[in-house]
Amino acid sequence: MTRLLRRLRYVLRRDRHERELDDELRFHLDMKQQEPESRGVERATAAANARRALGNLPLTRDHVRDVWIAPWLRSAAQDVRFAGRLLLRERGFTLAVVVVLGVGMALTGAMYTVVNAIMFGSLPGDDDERIVSLGTQDAQGRTAGVSLADFEDWRDGNETFDGMAVMFGTSLNVSDDEVAPEMVVGAYVSHGAFRLLRTPPLLGRDFLPADDVDGAPGTAILSHGLWMSRYGGDPDVIGRTIRVNDRPSVLIGVMPEGFAFPFATAVWAPVGPTFGGSDRGRDARTHQAFGRLADGVSLPGARADLDVVAARLAERYPETNAGIRPTAVRFAELVPDDDKSLLLALLAGVVFVLLIACANVANLLLSRSARRAREMSLRVSLGATRWRLVRQLLVESVLLAGMAGLVGVALTGLAIRLVTTQLGGPGAYWIEYSMDVRVLALAAATCLAAGLACGVAPALHASKTNVIDRLKDGGRTGSGAAGLRARRWGTGLLTAEVALTLVLLAGTG
Repeated sequence: MTRLLRRLRYVLRRDRHERELDDELRFHLDMKQQEPESRGVERATAAANARRALGNLPLTRDHVRDVWIAPWLRSAAQDVRFAGRLLLRERGFTLAVVVVLGVGMALTGAMYTVVNAIMFGSLPGDDDERIVSLGTQDAQGRTAGVSLADFEDWRDGNETFDGMAVMFGTSLNVSDDEVAPEMVVGAYVSHGAFRLLRTPPLLGRDFLPADDVDGAPGTAILSHGLWMSRYGGDPDVIGRTIRVNDRPSVLIGVMPEGFAFPFATAVWAPVGPTFGGSDRGRDARTHQAFGRLADGVSLPGARADLDVVAARLAERYPETNAGIRPTAVRFAELVPDDDKSLLLALLAGVVFVLLIACANVANLLLSRSARRAREMSLRVSLGATRWRLVRQLLVESVLLAGMAGLVGVALTGLAIRLVTTQLGGPGAYWIEYSMDVRVLALAAATCLAAGLACGVAPALHASKTNVIDRLKDGGRTGSGAAGLRARRWGTGLLTAEVALTLVLLAGTG
């Protein structure tokens, strides 16, 4: 820990430590020189003897720096500084690479964000992910909803849920004597649904069991958005009678802002008065059920418990329940298979776009490395190893990718709006397209991978430089084995670009 802190202090105060090192070496050199001068030795001779006695001062500086900071880390910092100066000098090349890679990373980051939000999001207030969507599957593997009769048996016969509720989503016409009629997204829900979601109304009350039976007077609860847009946020709206699909209903509550369970819902009514007497057949599996898992119960355990209940129903009602099995998935993961396929296809598409961009950038870097062949030859002749050349070029490509990544993050918001606009349709209300830690980690990994992918070919090509041939060529880039090797790399990268483009076009079609 002490060594780590010492090295950290050196990094933060590098200039100060360098000045102190120079001052200390100069002090020792002066002391070595003053002693013979005091005995009458000439100043020039004394200075030469002092330098000879202290040895190689640059090497001494390197040994001291090795104590302050690891040699490999100092060498890497030198590579980064050199790469930064070089890219700053070649502004046009740097701009072209950053724009090409930045657009590809922006699209990739946007799709990471969309896929993460839709497929891995969670319901607000359901941090423990205990809310489970329930349905049925027949012997042929076809999925469906739940009948009200089966739902009641599931609710009363299970031992793994804290509670269950049922709902039926539809369009509802809301009207009254003061405001024009309006068609909105609505849902019929059973009493206790909001309590399972642990979201009480902002104003008024929740549905009671008495509201949820056949023949009960009509009641309704509004979303915060509809309350604001239709009634201007008037708190006296509680108790007012409106019409929901021409059925007189008393407004008993307003839900909190942002709540729209299950999907962009604006008004809720109880299931019982509408479906209680007309849709009790066990084979009418038109409703969606959900429940909250009891503490300590796993999803596989809940499925096994429901299978036991379903087996009893199949034995009791073989005409309607034979071969019917319950399905249970976490509600936030309730994404249709077609939508999952679409999202994964879009993600694969933008990854192909990024790969094409990487191939383009690799070709640019390859041409640039061919122009720098004489520079590489001189560095080799001065003692640079092949690994040092490869590392320098990889540092340059990773630095370019890092700059492109910053541009990509800046453009990701625009790319997210573009992607979500193309997806269209009302999404789940809890979906929030934001770059969380998971998305940022994926973006950083993609950035690093892109930098390495772009830099490997140019680095390997440049590291095989023939020093004698290059120095004889005087910097010409198209002659000899090196030129042939560069053309082969370029041909291979161009072939990869065309292949990726054809795959992308085929997938798009």
